[in-house]
Amino acid sequence: METIISRKPMGRVGEAMEIAAPPAYPAADESVFTTGIAISIDGSWTL
Repeated sequence: METIISRKPMGRVGEAMEIAAPPAYPAADESVFTTGIAISIDGSWTL
């Protein structure tokens, strides 16, 4: 696990709610003005 974490830009692995929340965002009221975006859930692995 230390090897995996050392290769992550954020220096840690994501927690369950950090992984589960972004896919639910498009259905939320807060996303009403969001159009045509790809949400990357990878802890800054891709920029």
